[in-house]
Amino acid sequence: MMTKERQTEKVEFWRQQMEGFAASGLSVKAYCAQQGIAVANW
Repeated sequence: MMTKERQTEKVEFWRQQMEGFAASGLSVKAYCAQQGIAVANW
């Protein structure tokens, strides 16, 4: 089970990723490659 602190960190990580993606102008595939994130996790 995920702790509340860990869950909050995860939410913040993905919030930052979404903001970064929106500002990047890149495709999902290109953004994920740049950030080292698996497209399947997007």
